[in-house]
Amino acid sequence: MAVDPLSELFERQTSRWAIEGRAGMPRLRGAVVSISRLPFSGGDQIAERVAAWLDYGLFGLETLREIAGNPALRTQLAADLDADLLRTIEARLQPLFGALDEADLREVARVLATLGERGMAVVVGDGALAVLPRERTLRVLIVAPCASRVQRAIDGLGESREQAARRIEHEDAARSAFLRERLGLGASRDDPLLYDVVVNTEALSVEAAAALIVEALRRRFPPAAPAGT
Repeated sequence: MAVDPLSELFERQTSRWAIEGRAGMPRLRGAVVSISRLPFSGGDQIAERVAAWLDYGLFGLETLREIAGNPALRTQLAADLDADLLRTIEARLQPLFGALDEADLREVARVLATLGERGMAVVVGDGALAVLPRERTLRVLIVAPCASRVQRAIDGLGESREQAARRIEHEDAARSAFLRERLGLGASRDDPLLYDVVVNTEALSVEAAAALIVEALRRRFPPAAPAGT
């Protein structure tokens, strides 16, 4: 029988959270890595490598939508969270819900906020910037010059230079509109001060960029000594 990728992801993620909850495990070990990226900047590949190195679950928009549409998984995600923490999640979402008039997007935001509290995850997508708590999140922005992104689109999709340039222009505009109109992030959406780490992939390989992010996570959220040591 084929293994459902989402069920497998959730089984592994539940095991991570169970380990974190054992006596003596430091809470800050569960910080989340949030990766925003410009189209064709290499952000998806970097996120995959970071998740593999950390042994964290990788959650993109499609995965978040699948969880949001599955009542059993939503229940499993929130299991064992106390009432005060659940109220904190709802309070964090209320300002955002005014901009999200679609019920499915609201549920995706709720899933994302709950992941932010559970931790030990790599989340890919610009919306995480408006939802995840800064004090428990390493915020990363992956960028590259337009010329580099156009060349990656050409190499990856086999398009002409003109087609690739139009594609990137369209995707950049769509990203900006979503962040501005749906999340209210305004003109500051790519302000480097919103992030802990900004990685320019023009001269950095996927491996080098991922190593930089993992090191930044360990330095911002250093493991605490177990209780009693």
